Amino acid sequence: MRASMIEVLSANYVRNARSFGLTEPRIISRYALRVAVAPTITVLGVGVGYMLGSAVFAEIVLARPGIGKLMYDAVILRSYPVTLGAVLASSALLIAATTAADILNATIDPRFKEGQEQ
Repeated sequence: MRASMIEVLSANYVRNARSFGLTEPRIISRYALRVAVAPTITVLGVGVGYMLGSAVFAEIVLARPGIGKLMYDAVILRSYPVTLGAVLASSALLIAATTAADILNATIDPRFKEGQEQ
């Protein structure tokens, strides 16, 4: 379901909107952008997981305090409650970001709602 803006602008429904005499900015904002932005939102939502994974490495190398450094120190010191808390917080953040991306995709592009019901 990945669609670039170029592919969307050559789709039948965009050509149909042009034939009805709609202006190009209205076609882009109302019809094309809604479909083309969905993959970007999905990648940003999943990208939170990559950021959390790389945070551990970046915070250790750069000696910056954060949840990655906290997790690393807790594992090294075998502090299980702190480790579990940091993993729980990271997991909750990842689930919230993925859910927000899914809800935003369903709001922007109604085809996502139709795919869920089947």
